[in-house]
Amino acid sequence: MLPTRLGTTAMDGVPPWLRTLLTKTVGGVPLLVPVVGIVAIVAILGVYVLGSPSAPAVVRSPAAPPTGRALPAADQPPDPCTLLNIHEVAFVFGVGLTTERSNLAMADGAGRQCSWSTGTPPITTVSLLVVSAPSAQASRGVTIDESYAGASGSLTDVQDLPGLGETARYSAGKRALYVKLPTAWFALTVTGGVSATRLQGALTGAARTVLNRYPH
Repeated sequence: MLPTRLGTTAMDGVPPWLRTLLTKTVGGVPLLVPVVGIVAIVAILGVYVLGSPSAPAVVRSPAAPPTGRALPAADQPPDPCTLLNIHEVAFVFGVGLTTERSNLAMADGAGRQCSWSTGTPPITTVSLLVVSAPSAQASRGVTIDESYAGASGSLTDVQDLPGLGETARYSAGKRALYVKLPTAWFALTVTGGVSATRLQGALTGAARTVLNRYPH
């Protein structure tokens, strides 16, 4: 009887649910054994999950802008490289230009551009940008007047030059000349080694050539 009394004494103060768990058997196997096994498995899985490296964050590419495609050919302005050639530009600006680069299908923009540059430093570049009424409307949803006003509005120390197109705005600080036509506008810009004393006359001369060749 001593073992019984000792077992009873050991169970004193133990909650009924825990006493059932410790004493009940299933198929001759104490119920405590499978419970302990399940708890051990859950604990092992928890340690594995916590110790595993986290999955890499998903980085989503930004959506392409709605105007990210090149304009259709019908909406493109004329090719600026046909309105001036490298020999004319080199002569007018007095620099040895050797490289001609065109951008004839500018994505997300209304303009087509042609640039002429020197081959060795110090680099001088002359650029001609042309925007037509169809390209301004197709790309930006604006009229050619609105497009010209927005582009030339950023010029500083502006000087109006009469006799060039409808209007012409020259900026010595920006080294640029913007010319408005009835259904288009174009901009001539210079970076690099063209002297300030030659700049305005060279831009004006190049602009007159563009005006004579621009298709009407």
